Amino acid sequence: MKLSFIVNDIQYSIDVPPMKRLLDLLREDLRLTGTKEGCGEGECGACSVIINSELINSCLVPACQADGGQILTVEGLSTDGELSPLQRAFLESGAAQCGICTPGMLLAAKALLDVNPHPTRQQIREAIAGNLCRCTGYIKIIDAIVEYTSDVGTSDVRRQKQNRRRTSNVEPYRHRTLDIGRSDVEHSDVTDVGHRTSDVPTLDGRTSIRHLRKVYSPETLSEAYRILGEHRDDLKVLAGGTDIMVYLNARALTASAFLDLWKLNELRGVRDDGAYLWIGALTTYTQIINSPLVGKHARILIDSARTIGAAQIQNRGTIGGNIVNASPAGDTLPVLAVFEAEIEMGSRRGTRLVPFTRFYTGYRRTVLEPDELVLGVRLPKAATDEKLFFYKVGTRRAQAISKVVMAAKAGLDDRNIRSIQIGVGSVAPTVIRATETESYLTGKSLSPAIIDEAKRTIRQEVQPIDDVRSTEHYRRVVTGNVLEKFLRQLMEDS
Repeated sequence: MKLSFIVNDIQYSIDVPPMKRLLDLLREDLRLTGTKEGCGEGECGACSVIINSELINSCLVPACQADGGQILTVEGLSTDGELSPLQRAFLESGAAQCGICTPGMLLAAKALLDVNPHPTRQQIREAIAGNLCRCTGYIKIIDAIVEYTSDVGTSDVRRQKQNRRRTSNVEPYRHRTLDIGRSDVEHSDVTDVGHRTSDVPTLDGRTSIRHLRKVYSPETLSEAYRILGEHRDDLKVLAGGTDIMVYLNARALTASAFLDLWKLNELRGVRDDGAYLWIGALTTYTQIINSPLVGKHARILIDSARTIGAAQIQNRGTIGGNIVNASPAGDTLPVLAVFEAEIEMGSRRGTRLVPFTRFYTGYRRTVLEPDELVLGVRLPKAATDEKLFFYKVGTRRAQAISKVVMAAKAGLDDRNIRSIQIGVGSVAPTVIRATETESYLTGKSLSPAIIDEAKRTIRQEVQPIDDVRSTEHYRRVVTGNVLEKFLRQLMEDS
């Protein structure tokens, strides 16, 4: 696939497999080896780069989605071999130890400083939360960023890029036919044959067979419908890639072709539709977090979006992906359940709305037809007097998969519960509404005895299992405790 993009102010035009990771493209094809690979799953931040002014994990971005982009790697921070002031601050503060995390840390710091030249220490902590330092040198890293902001003026923070674009003479990827037991197999049609890494045939000694997938990148929704209708049995739909790229790199996907939706801007954004908000399926968590409309009418959706990874994941992950992925641990899903949202789906046959509570038919199963796409979410606005609640329990305080995640919404008259909705994730094959507990609480006047009975009810209502993250018993107990936290807040507020 012919791609064109700018890296560190240099214009490149290069032919690469469309599903090759941006990380590998930078390191192998462009020889920009400052960007490191740590986990390969978007958890460590060592591969962080900035693309189109947003911090991302390059291990989770397919090359095809970098087309037309402007990319900054750690090599682009220096000028004519001279370290930038930010790099010097890291060096002088002892913020670089083994060095594996340093390139990603520098890019995370730059992404913050570009929008907030004088951050607080807490804001710095949040900005680098997606970057792990195995040497545990976080204090020195924070000190370096603080020192930089105190020593360098705002105009220097926003360093003007030099006009040094030139066309690169990178050797293009050569199209070849691979012989893997059948003849005349073009590279774009080769599927993963399950070899171990060492056994996988390569192109030019670098590109493994797992990259060789066909990608359709429509620019309009009607074009996407047409492609999906014609190839619906062969395609895997690709949005932000925060899950698919992990599976692809782990050789856990057998799809031979992808439908890349990233260019469909008509599926992005939040709009006011009277009594509802419409949130496009490609709206990222960052866009949700920054939306005044969501902040005004569905604040706990922002609370849930903030718990999903760090900036790198929030800049790429989409609400549509969270819905279609169908994991019972999806953090936005309990919010959609309590707001009684509707999922808008479309195909060449037309569009339809399905209540969120009917969208899932079982563990990772939905009512979505093979030729349909999720277009967006229709979210009723919360009443001004309703109390909203979101709480997530994981292994860590941040950046962890949920053991229990709960959202709730309640209308009160003094201590009398007029209405209540409770959504819980990670406690059943799908996200659930705790309807028995809701029925028990509706019409009740809050008291310690009522809260204790509600805890017992919801502990019996959920259907958790033992797995690698937690136990069935723990999830039952914690679900009751989280509900108690919400109900006691209601009682205190009233």
